[in-house]
Amino acid sequence: MVEEVKTVVVLGATGSVGQSTLAVVSRHPGRFRLFALTAYRRVDEAERLCRQFR
Repeated sequence: MVEEVKTVVVLGATGSVGQSTLAVVSRHPGRFRLFALTAYRRVDEAERLCRQFR
């Protein structure tokens, strides 16, 4: 059975729940594709994440 790749948007990517979600996305690149992320603060961290998941 071939699983469909799920497209994910993470709101609050620099927070604890966002970080946990991105860890799951990182561990399963064949199952998830990050489409977008947002952050309220911690702009440097948000930029780093954008580069990581480019």
